[in-house]
Amino acid sequence: MYSPLLEASVAPYRGRLSKEDVEEISQEALLSFHRAVKTFDPLYGDTGFGLYAKTCVANGVRDALRRIARGARLSTVPLEDTLPAGLGDDPAGSYIAEESAAELRARIRGALSPFENTVWWSHYSGMSCAEIAAASGRSVKSVNNALCRVRQKLRRLLS
Repeated sequence: MYSPLLEASVAPYRGRLSKEDVEEISQEALLSFHRAVKTFDPLYGDTGFGLYAKTCVANGVRDALRRIARGARLSTVPLEDTLPAGLGDDPAGSYIAEESAAELRARIRGALSPFENTVWWSHYSGMSCAEIAAASGRSVKSVNNALCRVRQKLRRLLS
């Protein structure tokens, strides 16, 4: 799903840099994406995962370009050896990751009231409080209060 993001971050350098440099940038993009997956916190701020991942990958590529310009190289490891578990062509790892995500979504749905579920999943998909209020027919204050309750419940659920 995010491989176009990784490819787009490396594509401008194909043909302009050596094959080894492009490989290094590609590895850094993949590792930066993996770090983004590990560090993303949907409870912090209003940024969606896609934008967060894009920013992390862009920063990683920029850092790799700086290292290349300085002549500093990372230790060369084949790209296949750098793939984190659950990413890449590992169907079992992908299935386990998806199963874990589905279990987490079910636990969240079970912990929240129907209105809180509506608010949370709308907010998680990128809607603002005003948009959620308009869609649900509630006031912005009611949506903000529900979002605060959701965050408290999710902190307890996930700790």
